[in-house]
Amino acid sequence: MLDNILNTVRQGVEKVQRRGEEVTQVARLRVEVFQLGRELDSHFARLGRAYHSGAAADLLHGIREDIRRVEADIESREHLIAELGEAGDDAPEAASTDLAPTPADSARARLSQNLAAERQGQQPGTAAPDDQPRGEPVRPTAEQDVPSSTASQPSASNRPAFVDEANDKTKG
Repeated sequence: MLDNILNTVRQGVEKVQRRGEEVTQVARLRVEVFQLGRELDSHFARLGRAYHSGAAADLLHGIREDIRRVEADIESREHLIAELGEAGDDAPEAASTDLAPTPADSARARLSQNLAAERQGQQPGTAAPDDQPRGEPVRPTAEQDVPSSTASQPSASNRPAFVDEANDKTKG
């Protein structure tokens, strides 16, 4: 009877140890995904700067290859995270830690669309007119329309008291 209890406790300890190792590995992979996401953001920034400075096409293709490499690394780590999550399905699930989409996410989507367009022989970045977002220009409201002559001098009610006191002393 004591042997059964000892074996049950031993199995429980081994299971907890394995699950702890899995959780540790998932946490490490998530940190790597976060770091790779930051690296990806920097590659997109580099690509944007190179494009707008009129860099040669081969430089742009090199940066795109860096972006594809980092995206593949992120995808492989996310796949490992999913596999480890499936392996530990008998444990209760933790709360989701997914973050809202970042600008890099939309940039990744645009890059994927451009690459698909290139493969189909279309000009990348050209969308049908209905697909392009349309926005209204931003116009200031009446409260925001402040004449520049009054903006530089605060009104008496907005001035700190010590400024008024200093003016009174110099006048009197």
